Amino acid sequence: MRSVTAAVEPGSTEKSVTAAAALQEGKVQPLTQLEIPPSYTIDGQTFNDSFGHGTLHMTFAGVLGYSLNTGTVMVGKDLTAQQRYGYLRKFGIGEKTGIPLPGESTGILASPDKWDGRQQYTVLFGQGVAQTPLQTAMVYQTIANGGVRLKPQLLESTTGATAR
Repeated sequence: MRSVTAAVEPGSTEKSVTAAAALQEGKVQPLTQLEIPPSYTIDGQTFNDSFGHGTLHMTFAGVLGYSLNTGTVMVGKDLTAQQRYGYLRKFGIGEKTGIPLPGESTGILASPDKWDGRQQYTVLFGQGVAQTPLQTAMVYQTIANGGVRLKPQLLESTTGATAR
């Protein structure tokens, strides 16, 4: 049941939503070359990565592969706050999935006008937002399904290949 009742910060798994938004809005391509500094400061907010590094030169795909907060913010800053929020909503964040289980949480996604100077950027890499494990799985289901989000379903039973 915790898969639908426990809302937690998704962390780096949310970078896939930022990537989808940036790609869809034409802000970046997978092979766009980026120069990633050891830390990145914007609007008085400084962001670091989970490991220390010098200046890195890599593609946007590499930024995702290494799960860099700095590179994600560098690309995501070009999305408006409304675009950031809109893509999170398009992926089902902040709303129930509709699965028929009791106590399903909507998660927590504040509207952009409630975001402070830091949260407007941390939502790009999964902090300042909370979602259930099922909502996170639904993000990846949507990506794997070419952008089509399907409603999750419960199965009563299954049969093997021999129909037993």
